[in-house]
Amino acid sequence: MAKKRNNIDRGLMYSIGGVFIVIIGLSIALLISSSMEPADLEYSDFEHLTDFATLDDQPEGLYAVYYYQLGCGGCELIKSDILELANSNNSDLKIYLMDARNTNGTNDHIVHNGEDLSHTPTMLVYRDGELVDLLEGPTLIEPFINDVESGNYSN
Repeated sequence: MAKKRNNIDRGLMYSIGGVFIVIIGLSIALLISSSMEPADLEYSDFEHLTDFATLDDQPEGLYAVYYYQLGCGGCELIKSDILELANSNNSDLKIYLMDARNTNGTNDHIVHNGEDLSHTPTMLVYRDGELVDLLEGPTLIEPFINDVESGNYSN
């Protein structure tokens, strides 16, 4: 009888030990995965252009300017994708940010294929100081993000 009880006690201890090991393993996995997530990026983490007159006067041959506004629903929808793109992308494309509420000058000269800069969000793409693409709204900006991320953007 004592031998049977020892076997039951030993089985119970193995079960409790196994559960304990599983809990420790899951905790370690959770800690590792949470430390690998990208840091929360904010607009203020990136270089901003603050004057419309400087849009076509940046040193890079090919660069983009993301025109946004705090409180804009479309801007919030793609904010994390834009900030990740600005932080790092496979095309090495420099992304500048421009806050619509904190920009000086006028945007009258920003016209591409009959479209002008009138709404947020808008992505402006420049090559050698010339505006080569104007993408307005998340529906047009998201494919641009995907192309840049995959290294397939060309314009």
